[in-house]
Amino acid sequence: MKLTFLFPLLGLISGIYLGSELLPGYGFPLICLGLSIAIWLIIHIISRNPVKASKFKRYHIVWILFLFAFLGSWNYELNFRMKTEEEITEKQLYYIGEIEEIQNLTSSDRIKVKIKKISNNTGKEIGFKNLGILLQTDGYLGKSGDIINFKGEVLPFRSDSKRWKNYAERMKREGIYYKINLKGEEIRKTGETNSISNIFEKFREDLIIKIEKSRLSASTSNFIISLLLGEKTFLSSETKETLSSAGMAHILAVSGLHVGIILSILLILFFPLSLAGHHKAGKIIAICLIWIYVLLTGCAPSTIRAAIMASMMVMAFVLQRKKSSMNSLLAAAFIILLLSPGALWNIGFQLSFIAVASILIFTEKLNPVDRHSHHRMFAFISLIIITIVTTFSTWVLMAYYFKNVPLLFLPANIILLPTLPFFVGGAMLYIILLGIGLDSTLLSNSLDFYYDKFMNLAGLLSSNGQSVLKINMDEFSVLLWLTAVLTIGIMLYLKTKRQKQILIFISIFCFGSSMIAMAGEETDAEHVIKFNHNFSAIEATLYNSNETRNLSFPRNSVSTSLNNEWQILAVDCIIKDSAIKNLFADPGIKKYLIIGPGADHDQIAAIINAHEIEKIILHATVGKKQAANLTDKIEESLRDKIYSLGEKGSLEVFL
Repeated sequence: MKLTFLFPLLGLISGIYLGSELLPGYGFPLICLGLSIAIWLIIHIISRNPVKASKFKRYHIVWILFLFAFLGSWNYELNFRMKTEEEITEKQLYYIGEIEEIQNLTSSDRIKVKIKKISNNTGKEIGFKNLGILLQTDGYLGKSGDIINFKGEVLPFRSDSKRWKNYAERMKREGIYYKINLKGEEIRKTGETNSISNIFEKFREDLIIKIEKSRLSASTSNFIISLLLGEKTFLSSETKETLSSAGMAHILAVSGLHVGIILSILLILFFPLSLAGHHKAGKIIAICLIWIYVLLTGCAPSTIRAAIMASMMVMAFVLQRKKSSMNSLLAAAFIILLLSPGALWNIGFQLSFIAVASILIFTEKLNPVDRHSHHRMFAFISLIIITIVTTFSTWVLMAYYFKNVPLLFLPANIILLPTLPFFVGGAMLYIILLGIGLDSTLLSNSLDFYYDKFMNLAGLLSSNGQSVLKINMDEFSVLLWLTAVLTIGIMLYLKTKRQKQILIFISIFCFGSSMIAMAGEETDAEHVIKFNHNFSAIEATLYNSNETRNLSFPRNSVSTSLNNEWQILAVDCIIKDSAIKNLFADPGIKKYLIIGPGADHDQIAAIINAHEIEKIILHATVGKKQAANLTDKIEESLRDKIYSLGEKGSLEVFL
């Protein structure tokens, strides 16, 4: 198997990583370029001798590695390294930028913005280069490609714990250096970029409206919108949690799975063209439609990777060249990283690439059934193997990023996944009919029935959220585990017994070291309380090494939550004066006070002055005038304890 893109990809990844992490600046890429040219010249001069030419032919990969390391590090430095002419933190400045991505979360929206212009109060522009900012807001009704302006004070990402330090580093690698907490109403849309993606964005919005107005139940339509169009904001948190606990959350991320299913359906639909003698036409049309689907779903790295891979395989068929799935995957990764070096640290890119690579490496080698003799049994066993090997290779990344791994992934995927193509095909047909003005009762009832049964079974397999194992992994453990997986994969393709034994020993050593490192890894931020930026409720979330628990406090009342270490008091109404002194319990525990808009400020001031309170949290619905009025009534020495969720976003407190 000839892997043409292997060494260019390795060189590109090495250049991006070393240039961004260890050797910033233009010096490293220039050194790589110089070494590449020097090595090529040496090999070229030596190769003039026919006797030596064959011996040095293998060393061409060295200058190729250095050449693409130059491209990777230079591209990252040119397009992702942030530079400013002056310090911009802790200043109220005006920003104009373009939205690159919107993440809709339960408690807030996160908007990645590429900044185009910065100016101060006098209108003076501040010079900068490659600045990305993460906006945290209560909600913004916009889309990628919007040109927006806003005013705010940029804040560095927190790095007071290992957990947040890793997050800050990952954001910086993707070109996001600061964050700003704003309300949605403080973000003004001034235009939008004129691009093909925006045209498809509008088309997607029209499709969503048609689906929402159809005969489908609300839950089914939301599921289809999320599954096929990538709009996960339509799903409830309960649905997401159920699928995540069952090990089926990957179906919600538009990826290679969706591209593969849709491509298979399209090839079946265009099969009559092959019967008519037009073998290439159907495949070319299918690939064109796949790229339209990629644009329609927002051009996620996973869908682009799958589309490039499918395109290369189809073009190999059209041009009558020998096709290689692994080389197509490497080419897809190479193109994505060449266009966007920051994608190297994108979770979706990492998961999709490793999952597909493990499928290509292991599935056929581990399947004991002959493909040609028993193709149906081969397909069924392949499904089981695919489920096992993808989870076996990617669970460490899930543990590293999300700190949990679903235990019932295998039965859930074996039972539920084979039925998904039928649902996707039916949903595609239903959407096409909606587009021409037909709303099929039979199809809508069938899709509703499938969704109900699918979610009921997923809920059963998720064991009501109890089938998730919480694990803490560090980067070293992840690298060791992936090295072991790759070693086993290489071993499967070797024929020499001695070489296999050596690789088995290496893989066992890496697996064992990974587990030992994981066992010795202390859970970072073992006890954390997050006071959520939420307009509709007063709530907090408790995180510890064993569980995640939501704490809700009724509106227009006084309520409390406490244990032997801390107490949270939420006040959103007028209190009887006689009860003020007894609101807090044991004076030896940490105390946190949440203030709602219905609280009386004189009473709150009395509570704050009478007790030693760790943090005074103003709910998101408390306005600036109310906050200023309360601040005036509190002793000056205590004012630095006030934190406004409305102005600064959610607050996490480490206990």
